[in-house]
Amino acid sequence: FLSNTGSFSGSFTGGFTGSLQGTASFATSASYAPDTTFPYTGSALITGSLGVTGSLLVIGSSSIDLVRITQTGIGNAFVVEDSTTPDASPFVIDNIGRVGIGKLSPSSSLDITGSVLVTGSINITQNISASRASISSSNGTVSGSTLTVFGSGSALPVFAVQGSQGQLFTVTDSLSGSLFSVNDISGSILEVFSDSTTLIGNYQDPMLITTAKTIQTNSGSFVVYSLPTASYDTAFFEYSIRSGSNARAGTIMAIQSGSAVNFTETTTTDFGSTSAVSFTVIVTGSNMALTGSSTSGAWTTKCIIRGI
Repeated sequence: FLSNTGSFSGSFTGGFTGSLQGTASFATSASYAPDTTFPYTGSALITGSLGVTGSLLVIGSSSIDLVRITQTGIGNAFVVEDSTTPDASPFVIDNIGRVGIGKLSPSSSLDITGSVLVTGSINITQNISASRASISSSNGTVSGSTLTVFGSGSALPVFAVQGSQGQLFTVTDSLSGSLFSVNDISGSILEVFSDSTTLIGNYQDPMLITTAKTIQTNSGSFVVYSLPTASYDTAFFEYSIRSGSNARAGTIMAIQSGSAVNFTETTTTDFGSTSAVSFTVIVTGSNMALTGSSTSGAWTTKCIIRGI
């Protein structure tokens, strides 16, 4: 049995089978493990501080905790840091069990400052807070009931998939403009925008595709959809119109040159009568527009638009 109420400095070269208790500091500048094992059959209790500038070896039993740290004060329970630059990039367990990596005062169950690189499997049951997270694995899997990614409001993507030859997929941290895109080695081949349009195909000349719905409650003209002539000189409109039991479907293909438009319409046979509604394609300003005209009734028009 060794009782020490002051401090101890030195090294152990044999086994230890009693209890080690200290209320002051316990420090050794040598290794805290000999060439053989360092067994103890009692307990090692230190109520002050333990400083080891060499190595510390603890061999436990399967029936007890290998290392237990009990925090009774207001400071952190466990801290690892570079002695030359304290608090610069510490590993911390605070007194209520929160873990901080690169963060001296963690605010979440796991609080990480800096990049996170995962090369194997990881199971997450709590939140991860990090300025940037990177997952890299030959067979990476994320499983669970939900996966939520929170953005910072910056211009950077909130979620990105980086392949070996470039960026494959991105989701922007915005609800306006471009929302997400899929890329090949040349550029974007699929991009979705907040105005409900989608660009698909060769990044130099993609096809625009979208849908539109209009409800005309009285007689008069209306616009179904407009495309900018600077980007698209050809359009295909697949539509249906309905008013009660009166309905038809049709396809209009149009091509624009300057202020002129040539178009052709093909329709199904009517249910009831749809003669009160007609369509035309015009150039208005810098747009090519599909417009309609109704002489009577209330009509709902649904349309798929493709522009090239």
